[in-house]
Amino acid sequence: MDLFQSDRIQNVRRLMLRGNWPFECAYCQEKEARGITSSRQVHNEIHSSDYHRLVTDPQSFIPTIRSMDLRLDNVCNFACRSCCGYASSRWFTEHNLIYPHIGMLKSTVGLEDAQRFWNEFYIGIKQDLKYLHIAGGEPLVSEAHYILLQSLIDSGRTDVELYYDTNLSQLRFKKWVVTDLWKLFPRLTLSLSLDGVGPKGEYIRYGLDYGQWCNNLETIRREVPHARRKMHFVVSVFNVIDLGVHLRTIIDRDFVSPDKLRLTFLRWPPYMNVQTLAPALKARAEAGVRELMRDGGMLGEAVLGQLGALVQFMNERNLYEEHGREFATNTAILDRLRNENALDLFPYLKPMLNAL
Repeated sequence: MDLFQSDRIQNVRRLMLRGNWPFECAYCQEKEARGITSSRQVHNEIHSSDYHRLVTDPQSFIPTIRSMDLRLDNVCNFACRSCCGYASSRWFTEHNLIYPHIGMLKSTVGLEDAQRFWNEFYIGIKQDLKYLHIAGGEPLVSEAHYILLQSLIDSGRTDVELYYDTNLSQLRFKKWVVTDLWKLFPRLTLSLSLDGVGPKGEYIRYGLDYGQWCNNLETIRREVPHARRKMHFVVSVFNVIDLGVHLRTIIDRDFVSPDKLRLTFLRWPPYMNVQTLAPALKARAEAGVRELMRDGGMLGEAVLGQLGALVQFMNERNLYEEHGREFATNTAILDRLRNENALDLFPYLKPMLNAL
């Protein structure tokens, strides 16, 4: 609450009400300039009634914490190529090799010991809460997530709208079956993380069992049909060249509808950023994306607009000289530790993987 009421946040509110962009909002500003829906726009829609009151009569509007993006801990059963130990406990043994400059001393970090926060949450925040974004780590394998969900149920707050970022790897954890709990929350959105289909998807998101993921999605459709499905697809060096294969499969199999598919252009780690592609590979990737845009009517206008923004983003900078060798080195380290071989699945990346 000290942060929420701080002078800095009050200044952010004043600037927003004047129609100015605060420094803290630069990422949303950039996304909107690219024609991509930003978090600002999403939350103005989610809280449309509050937004209307705020802009029509700001003096009478009392700021309270109506929504929260809560990342309880870094407990995760995946070690995605683009991740690190601070976001996934499974990355711990590899983290200090790949990121020695931001080393970790223990595998798990979280809010379990943040007693002041939990006191504020249960006493002062939960009563006004309308929207709760739950992420991780991976919330479906985090005990803290289930304790939180049970507390909402026990206190009669199943009216809170839930939004998840989840890898959808398992629906049972210890004594809980998450679909049984989700049935009690009428407003539920699942943002599914998937950065590729089949074996390539399993390589990018290490720990993924693609067949089981598809089975879990069928369970969601059957047992929690009211759950709205979205997808968060992170575009990187590993999937941009054959992006069409992945996106067409996602749409053909109705994992999500085209208008619910959101592309994120990976920035960190920079060696996996599409701007780090070798020049010839970047040209190949751009040609593939443009072909997809020409023939991709099935993808819908929302995805096509994001693909246009991807081409623009990819060509804004050339990071190959700066990070190309880093890509080869770190990929080789992880391949060796995980008993994998990138060339088996991505032979077209050979010029970059041989850059040592």
